[in-house]
Amino acid sequence: MSNTNWPFYFSLEADVINLSRYIEFDRKNFGVYSIELLRILLSTCSEIDVVLKQICAQLDENSKANNIAQYQKLICKDIDGFEEQHVVCSRFNLSFQPWNSWVDKKSPEWWRSYNEVKHNRDEHYSKASLQNVLESLSALYLVNMYNVFLKLNSTSPGFYFTVGNAVPHAPIQQDLFRLNDIMAYMME
Repeated sequence: MSNTNWPFYFSLEADVINLSRYIEFDRKNFGVYSIELLRILLSTCSEIDVVLKQICAQLDENSKANNIAQYQKLICKDIDGFEEQHVVCSRFNLSFQPWNSWVDKKSPEWWRSYNEVKHNRDEHYSKASLQNVLESLSALYLVNMYNVFLKLNSTSPGFYFTVGNAVPHAPIQQDLFRLNDIMAYMME
């Protein structure tokens, strides 16, 4: 079975980059919402759920984690610093820490907004915002990188790797987001 995580991410990333032709990616516009942002938010967060399950299965082959609270518990226990990782979007001079709320054992705001939009769209349509799309896409980028990182660790036991070591092993196309680790990109 082929890995579709990165191609799916790149498809979403291309959609978001295309949006930048119509919406200036600036914090002043983070409250903007639309049907297109809704579609991207739903797709992105659904994919995050898929990748988080894969990560949990790599961390514990008997993992039964199937919701955000269970993912948080296992990932934060086994991956030091995951929740503090920064992602930068230098093209638009933005930076995100999409999993930072896990420090306090809370779901990210963008994840709560996704669930509110998914389950009560009429009431919460405005939460399909540019901010939630950018934060969730940065979160998807990060979990895809950690997925590569864990595979790298499993194939090279005894070596110490950081998530930055995964960068040369991950496909890079549009390059909207990057880890906040300049050394990770020196060998690209």
